[in-house]
Amino acid sequence: MKILHLTAGAMFGGVESLAILLARAKDYGADIESHYALCFEGELSKRLTQLSAPWRCVGEVRWSRPWTIFKARSSLRKWLLEEHFDAFICHSSWPHAIFGAALKRWRPDVPLFFWIHDTPSGTHWLEKLSRRTPPTSVIAGSDYIGSQAHRIFPNTPVKVVHTPVEDRHIVDGLRPETRNRIRASLNTPPDAQVLVLIGRMDPLKGHMNLLESLGRLKADPTFQSAAPWNLWIVGEPQRDSERDYYKKLKLKTEELNLNSHVRFLGFRNDISEILCAADWYSQPNIEPEAFGITFIEALYAGLPVITTRMGGGQEIVGEDCGILVQPGDPASLNEALKDSLGPGSSALREKLSTSAPSRAKFLCDPVQQFKKLESILRGSMAS
Repeated sequence: MKILHLTAGAMFGGVESLAILLARAKDYGADIESHYALCFEGELSKRLTQLSAPWRCVGEVRWSRPWTIFKARSSLRKWLLEEHFDAFICHSSWPHAIFGAALKRWRPDVPLFFWIHDTPSGTHWLEKLSRRTPPTSVIAGSDYIGSQAHRIFPNTPVKVVHTPVEDRHIVDGLRPETRNRIRASLNTPPDAQVLVLIGRMDPLKGHMNLLESLGRLKADPTFQSAAPWNLWIVGEPQRDSERDYYKKLKLKTEELNLNSHVRFLGFRNDISEILCAADWYSQPNIEPEAFGITFIEALYAGLPVITTRMGGGQEIVGEDCGILVQPGDPASLNEALKDSLGPGSSALREKLSTSAPSRAKFLCDPVQQFKKLESILRGSMAS
């Protein structure tokens, strides 16, 4: 099956990580040949090129410049005259609002899918534009996000395909060597308890809550840590709003006197190794996560996950592989951090780590999820 994926391509995050894995679906036994229509060149186009995955930039689109939309549609139409695709998949509202109606008009015989990646409000102007063109089906990366799809498409069937995630982590035999090397490069003691949070600079991830809770613990004379401790924050701001938030996080770190504990690592290509060198994954969301690829990657690496009891995090993390804290409850987060950094943390971590990889595989094994995706795509083509 030749599938055309449409996405912006300007940023790099969970959607783009999925796009990279989709380019290798055949490695997992799926009859899916992915092609990509991008509006911007960047890290995604670079990585697709490295994989020899077919992609084209149909032209940079700016909503403030309507002619760029017309040019991109024209470029896409020329491509469709040259090549036949068995299905179209728009990843989120932005490409669907630009190309969805045109694709249905040009190729009404080809099923059009909407892959929902973020929790919709139902009121955003891009969602309202998307609603005008109902897709054949919505693909959701979690049960939670699938339950929210009606806010954009109230009468469209929803198919859940848990986001496939590879176990890309270094084999256990190399783990101690990797752990020591990464820690040395980040000025982190070998015996330190390390919390890590990986993701875009978005307040919903709970960076600020995590810093404030760690600040309270540090100032608490009754708190006893089992060992030195650090927090690694991984991610690079890509928008102006993210840069402003990043500055606030650094100011908060100074205000709470946490400079000796917190490391801002920026963008990293070695996420697998970073996870192998950490002890806990901590992301206390203040809003529901649509799913949480980094939760799955952390579990694959044997890291227990501390997150909020909401959205995709609640769907992924159980009491056998992590700790769920109550939304809007600082005391709940404080207790979880005390457990992960206090005297009994090593035994608790070992207990929770045991089930972590199997939980990740159960939910997101690429072989199983690509098989499910292929079945959905074929079913729509047959109908």
